[in-house]
Amino acid sequence: MNSVDRSLLIIPAAGAGSRLSYGGPKCLFEVAGKPMLWHVITCHKELVDDIAVIVSPQFKTAVAEFLETEAIINVELFVQDEPTGMLDAIMIPAPFYIDKGVRSVSISWCDQICISAITARNLADRLKLAGPADMVFPTVAIADPYIHMQRDSNGVINKVLHRREGDVMPAVGENDCGLFGLNATAYFEELTNYSNQVELGVGTGERNFLPFIPWLSQRGTVETFAAQDSIEAIGVNTRDDALEIERYWSNF
Repeated sequence: MNSVDRSLLIIPAAGAGSRLSYGGPKCLFEVAGKPMLWHVITCHKELVDDIAVIVSPQFKTAVAEFLETEAIINVELFVQDEPTGMLDAIMIPAPFYIDKGVRSVSISWCDQICISAITARNLADRLKLAGPADMVFPTVAIADPYIHMQRDSNGVINKVLHRREGDVMPAVGENDCGLFGLNATAYFEELTNYSNQVELGVGTGERNFLPFIPWLSQRGTVETFAAQDSIEAIGVNTRDDALEIERYWSNF
């Protein structure tokens, strides 16, 4: 791969496993016998050149030992000292990679372990286009959504509704899959511009990433495509979520 045409995967993984009744880092909670971080890296590692994992200070050693044990290379660990939200976590690696020739950046939540190979490849291929969108990501229609991409009459995303923030949600919504792709300008420049003016979430008290989507939609090109299955939208937040994914995988 050309040194000025590199692809980067960012995995925010600073969360604890409290809702999973797990004492370690959430990303090392095992589903189907493997840590969630293993599932995410395995899904995407052949599609990217570099991987950045963001961890909390207390779990840095545990995650580093996991990466060493699994002999996973091309991974840099970054520490998020305070739990201020996904937006801040995603931006932490930017100074390290800004002069490394990164052309595209993929972002995957650490608990989004059921992304299909087809969906992951679809995102990677779209990011390689000569004139890629500023942002591209898969979505899926699901009942009782956690997230909903609200669109205007032209189909442009003008707001992201978030159950966790207390928004009134539709019965059936367009949910993201915790997987997003940005071109270099959107990541290194536009995300910084956005972060300089964003406020804390009403319900979470955190600086969230998802409101960046409608913000960017008003200034650039944001594209979505259909994921392969609604299961891809499930993030593992509880043991019931983990069991649902294990049951799904047992069919293959």
